[in-house]
Amino acid sequence: MAFKIYSIESRKGGVGKTTIALNLAMSLLAKEEPVLLLDCDITGTSISEPALNSPLWNNETNVIKDAEDKPINLLGYFLDQYIKGNSDIPKLLREDCLRRDKINVIGSDVYNIPLSTVVDSRLLMDDLHSYWLKDFIRQLVCQFERLYTDTTVHVIIDNSPGYVGLCQTLHNYMYNLGTDRAKFVMVSSMDAQDLQACMAAAKTIRQAFATRYQAGRYFADLSAGGEINKDFEKKMYEDGSLQRFFFKLAEEESLQQAFNKQCPASASYFTLILNKVPRNLSNEDVQVDFEQLVGVDNYGFFKELVQANESGKPQTIVSFDERVSYQFFQKYLKYLPQEQNIDESFWRKRYKRLEQQNKEWQLNEDRIKACKQINLLYENLNKTLIERHYTPIVYSMEREWTPVYGLDNLSDVISSWSELLQRIPVNHLSKEVVTHLHLWNENTLDEMRKQPGWNRNYADLFSLFSFAEETAGFGKSKPSTAYMILVSVFLQASAQLLMAEKAPDQDVREFLFRQRTGYPLGFEWRKYFNDTIYVYNEAIWSSSLYVEFDRQFSEFHKAFCYALLRLMDLHVDFEALVSAIQLYVPSPSSQAIPDEIKMYLNDVIHTKKKLFSKDSLLELNSKIQVMDKIQNTLKEYVIKQWEQ
Repeated sequence: MAFKIYSIESRKGGVGKTTIALNLAMSLLAKEEPVLLLDCDITGTSISEPALNSPLWNNETNVIKDAEDKPINLLGYFLDQYIKGNSDIPKLLREDCLRRDKINVIGSDVYNIPLSTVVDSRLLMDDLHSYWLKDFIRQLVCQFERLYTDTTVHVIIDNSPGYVGLCQTLHNYMYNLGTDRAKFVMVSSMDAQDLQACMAAAKTIRQAFATRYQAGRYFADLSAGGEINKDFEKKMYEDGSLQRFFFKLAEEESLQQAFNKQCPASASYFTLILNKVPRNLSNEDVQVDFEQLVGVDNYGFFKELVQANESGKPQTIVSFDERVSYQFFQKYLKYLPQEQNIDESFWRKRYKRLEQQNKEWQLNEDRIKACKQINLLYENLNKTLIERHYTPIVYSMEREWTPVYGLDNLSDVISSWSELLQRIPVNHLSKEVVTHLHLWNENTLDEMRKQPGWNRNYADLFSLFSFAEETAGFGKSKPSTAYMILVSVFLQASAQLLMAEKAPDQDVREFLFRQRTGYPLGFEWRKYFNDTIYVYNEAIWSSSLYVEFDRQFSEFHKAFCYALLRLMDLHVDFEALVSAIQLYVPSPSSQAIPDEIKMYLNDVIHTKKKLFSKDSLLELNSKIQVMDKIQNTLKEYVIKQWEQ
């Protein structure tokens, strides 16, 4: 049907241009229309890197790859293939390598271009190379449009910072498309020089469009027999790109129709995004004198581009940053805020108390009791959240995050053996044998205690052994002998398996995680069972029973290692949960925990047992807030405005 092309720009590097480009792509993808993101930034590393490796983007992007399954280097392909006449655009951009439900990305990496006669990024800024690169981009856009004839396609260009030759050439290409198809997003910090440079660039773009629409009307007047406008003829003579555009009008009737009207308002094709703004400016009470900040001559145009509200505050601020101080524009502030939230006092005390209780139970050597107490703290916290109308937070918690989940999982495995036990006639064994097995396990624990790696986690080991025995019936008046024997032997086998590789002193957690995900089949754990059972009934050991025991022991060993990991990380995992809740409570609005935070918690507590870092959690949450703010701002003040 048609295409729209978006140039994401900045006047200097490091202001978040690529972040805005990715988020704009995500916002356009929500319209269920194909999106292609091209990295034309000749000053930085490839956009393919965050697209492939960032947890925020790797599920949302489709990095275009070559026949060898390597990400295509856009500038490398241009220099090594296109400019030498060896390119095949339809083969480069094929339907089978594109995804309609994801952001299609072609990255560039000027530091990783194969040996070529042209590898210096400065050469990309000369007129010749930038002209051919513009033609290369145009062909990519046309090919992308041809592959999706049933809908509008969107092509986003992550442009180079500044106003260099490459940027100018792409601008001229976009000017000739008209404001219906060409859109610009400028990203700026709150630095006065940066803002003023952005305003100067915005005026240049506005003027370029204005002259082309003037050329369109002038061409229509001449075609209808109108008089020659000498002033405009002189302007075309001085501006070669405008002159070429005028000649192009004579060749394309569709272009005549598109430009035979008044130039649309700037807000319909241009938006100025303010990024990395000092955190305190998020408060409505903070006033900034933007008229002085951007300059009196720019202020009216500035308010249009940032869609300022009645008080003059920009609506296109997308990110607040604690690390950015007031010092560079302190003189532009009118007054600072002072305000306090009463509800914060209750939660501050509650979080402090939870932190203290968590530390107190950390000293208790009865790890099972500690686990149950921490679980009680967790349950009471959830009750309080519900009472105070934070129900979405509670509902977004995963069952696997419950502090006692590891113990419950081990209990379930032990309880599932009833069918297996029917095949093993062990109930006739004497109570003395059971006592012997219990002593057997104590001796094994003593042996493990001598190893440095297990010594520091002895309380967890001892408690878990005792918990498994108790679950099987040890210490009860009428114990299930069969369960006790199986648990004892499996505990013994698991302990021997863990000791066999001698867990490294510093890497017990990683060692347990590997054991939890699988154990080496063929380990002679049967030896320990044979010592107890085999002498009583040799006939029961059929090959099928061996296979079943392998399977059951595998389940037990994994559950045992997982439960031990959860005991070892009990207090850190609880700290992670409380820290995550603390990000959203108290809050004026009740919201669920974002999926990205849930993935992080799941990695820490359940699936990967990654080490928890409060700093990494805060950093991830900050990134999520930035992405949400960017996407909401783009939808509300950019896309909606462009569609009017």
